[in-house]
Amino acid sequence: MNRKIIILYILLLLPFYIPAQIGINTESPIATLEVKSELTTVPAILARNSANVELIRLLDNGNLGIAKANPAVRVDLRGALSNGELGLGTTTMTAAAARAGAIRYNNGIEYSDGDVWIKLTALPPKAYVIAKNTVQIGVPASKSVIWKNWTEAVDVTNSFDASTGVFTAPRAGIYSVSCTGMVENIVTTSGVLRIELNLMVTSVTASQVKSAFAAPNNFLGASVNMTFVNKAFLYLQTGDNCYFTIWNGMNVEVKTTTDGSYNTLTISEM
Repeated sequence: MNRKIIILYILLLLPFYIPAQIGINTESPIATLEVKSELTTVPAILARNSANVELIRLLDNGNLGIAKANPAVRVDLRGALSNGELGLGTTTMTAAAARAGAIRYNNGIEYSDGDVWIKLTALPPKAYVIAKNTVQIGVPASKSVIWKNWTEAVDVTNSFDASTGVFTAPRAGIYSVSCTGMVENIVTTSGVLRIELNLMVTSVTASQVKSAFAAPNNFLGASVNMTFVNKAFLYLQTGDNCYFTIWNGMNVEVKTTTDGSYNTLTISEM
C-alpha cells in the first residue's frame, strides 16, 4: 500500500484515539479540561479579547477577577472595564435547596437564610436638619413669637420650612430636636430677667416642651445678654409638626442676636 495512503489512514483514525480528558500541567486529568496551577505568582487562567484587553484572571488562591488584575475576593468585578455590574436571575428553587447565603432577583433582591427567601428592603433616608438664624427679631414684653426665617445648611428629607420654622415629620418615629439662641443688650427696670424657648408640637403622641432661663434681679439697669437652649426627644406621627417660640417674661422688648453661631437648630430622626 502506498505510504501516503497509510499516513492518511492514520491521520483520519487518530482523532478517535485522543483521550477524553485534557490536562494542562497534569498527566492525570479527571475532567474534560483540567488546568493545574504551577506557581503562586502567576495566574492559573488568563483570558484576553481581540484587543489584548484582559477579561478574566484566576489566581492560584482561587480568587477570580473579571478584568481585575489583582482580585481580592473570590469573585472581584472591580476591574478596568468600568462595568462591574452583577446581573442576578430568578429561580424556582426553594430557599432550603439553594441553601443559606444564596441570592436571587424576584421583583427585588432576595436572599436565602436556609429556610425562606427574604427580600432586601432599602431604608429611606432619615430626616436630618441643621439650620442657623441671622435675622434679628423683636419679642415684645410679655409676648411670644414664632422663631422664623432660618437658613438651612442641611435638610436631607426637605422636611423643614426655613421661612416658617416648621418641621414636618416624614414618618412615625423618634426625633431629637435641639435649639439654642441668644437675646442681647437687655436693660430691664423691673429686676426680672426671664426668657422661655418653647417647643410647640402638634401631635397626639407629644406635647409642648418648655425651657426657661431666669436670672436674679441684681442685673437691674445693666445691659445683659441671655442665652437659652431647649432639647427634647419626641415620638412623632407622620405629618406631625413642631416649631419653636420665644416668650419674653420681662417688661421691655428683647431682640435676638444676628450671630448664627448662637442661634442654631438641629433635628435628627433616630
